[in-house]
Order: sequence, then C-alpha cells, then structure tokens
Amino acid sequence: MIGATPRVVRNFWIDARVDGRPNDLGFGPKAKDGGFEMTVYIRGEGTVYEGITLRGYESAGQLVLWAQGPNGQRIEIRTNR
Repeated sequence: MIGATPRVVRNFWIDARVDGRPNDLGFGPKAKDGGFEMTVYIRGEGTVYEGITLRGYESAGQLVLWAQGPNGQRIEIRTNR
C-alpha cells in the first residue's frame, strides 16, 4: 500500500502516487454501496492508447474488482461483503 492504511473504507479505496504531484492521492466512493471505474492511458509511438481499465462494483452480495487490458486480458477478484 502506498500511503498509510485508511481508517474508513467503503467498498473500495484507491491509493495512488504520481511523480511531480506534491501529495499522494487517496479516495473511495462516497456511498457505502458505491463503486468506481477508472482508465489508465499510455503513450506509444505518438499515439495515446487505453492501457488498462479498472472497475470495482457490488454484485449479488460480493465485491468485484475487475481489470481489463488493451488486448482483452481480464483479471477478476471477488470477495464476500
């Protein structure tokens, strides 16, 4: 984990550090049943590509953390809420 362990975590917590930023970023959904979606882009040969998409959501009483790469590769983690 990049920063200190958060005291209050809803379904998900995102902790990020970016070069050149004075502070780390730490955030999560406002609602207790909230989720998130984010995309990380990458530059290559003068073009910007969608690198990876991350989603966190609740489904049938489980929390799902889902990642998909540019070639359709997928990773899915499920936990019981």
